[in-house]
Amino acid sequence: MGGRAARPIFLSCALLLLATSSAAAEVYLTKEQALAVALPQGCTPRYDPKDLSSELIERLEDARLMGEEQKQAHFFVCEDGAKPRGYALIDSEIGKHLPITYVVGISAEGRVTRVEMMVFREVRGWEAREQKFLHQFEGKGSSDKFKLGTEIENVTGATISAASMTKGVKRALLLWQEFYGNKGS
Repeated sequence: MGGRAARPIFLSCALLLLATSSAAAEVYLTKEQALAVALPQGCTPRYDPKDLSSELIERLEDARLMGEEQKQAHFFVCEDGAKPRGYALIDSEIGKHLPITYVVGISAEGRVTRVEMMVFREVRGWEAREQKFLHQFEGKGSSDKFKLGTEIENVTGATISAASMTKGVKRALLLWQEFYGNKGS
């Protein structure tokens, strides 16, 4: 009998938690706004999606950089004629429970030019959106270290979100290296 009475309470609590989590979603930048800040000025971005091969997925998993069921990298390229001026990757990484969507701007040389959080869906951890944290990635390349707490200063109140963003930026650079860097861009 106690089990039956507990079900409606459990269900009510679960629905309340779901509603609270959904209500916490905050959109900071649209796709267009994100591309405008991540790519060089005057650029008309060209969408250049890249399929992830099973070999690349395995390498990302081995490096603990694989996202949730990720099968494609959503790159945008800014070109001046045939020469790339910059790249942007829009991606998501799981925070504590829900995805954090972000954009990473990457120079033609493969260095981070900008990182911005686009959508945050968690109740806590939004502090990882602060520029003091995000500016730490600028200038980093795929061979740089990204250890949270040493090379990347953590954010009080956003430990999991900061770790997720750090993982996502490192993955963005490795994907850039795979698809564009190995071609001598």
